[in-house]
Amino acid sequence: MTRVAWVPPRPQSIGEVLDTMFRIFLGTVVKSLPYGLAAMLVVQLPNLYDLARGVPLRGFGANDAVWWLLFAAGTLTSLLCWSAIMLRQSAMLRGEALSARRELAQTLRLLPGLAALFVLIALAVGLGTAALVLPGLYLAVALTLAWPALVLEGEGPIEAMRGSLRLTRGNWGHTAAVLLVSFLIVLAFVLAVTIAAVAVPLAGAADVALATALAAAVFIAMGAIVAPFYGALLIALYGNLQVRRNGVDLERRIAELPKA
Repeated sequence: MTRVAWVPPRPQSIGEVLDTMFRIFLGTVVKSLPYGLAAMLVVQLPNLYDLARGVPLRGFGANDAVWWLLFAAGTLTSLLCWSAIMLRQSAMLRGEALSARRELAQTLRLLPGLAALFVLIALAVGLGTAALVLPGLYLAVALTLAWPALVLEGEGPIEAMRGSLRLTRGNWGHTAAVLLVSFLIVLAFVLAVTIAAVAVPLAGAADVALATALAAAVFIAMGAIVAPFYGALLIALYGNLQVRRNGVDLERRIAELPKA
């Protein structure tokens, strides 16, 4: 079982969690980029397959067993890379020596649990959304920390989901606010880079092929950077909610002690 990567000395505000996230991100992004790049490249396998065969990119409408096999392999491999980023960031925060072999071996052992976890979360959120929308929104936030619980603490899928629900109980609004601000930051980054990437070729005499290649390279680079950003977010949020929730649980247990 892996120890929690980082725990604050006291519960943090939304701004403090975001500040911690940025410090974790900036301190780990360079050494996490190889995993981020790998994650972005493997999800392009179905598109590369289409390009190699000289057919238009087909997306989810592809009626081709090989295409779907490549899609599944790319998705699972990308999930492993994102999980390895969290393990690497955790090791760096604890001052441990980095080892790609150890990180990949650990994520491979977790692969069945990871796959089961994301299927269960997708089903829970999907059913909640189909029912009344709001339950789906609640679960989408409340189950966010199941991923770091499984990766960083070695919990099973069900235990990780239960743990995430426990941590966010009473802290749902706090968690949702951190996630929303983080999403807006990523959105602003993506829009700024995308606009710059489009404006440069339009300003010159770049041809369509060059513009397309540039756009693809920018897309991959952005994804490689966003991956460790999200890992830092999960680590900062998970550590903070550990303090918030465990502190509440401790206060309740003390209150329930029999009076002398």
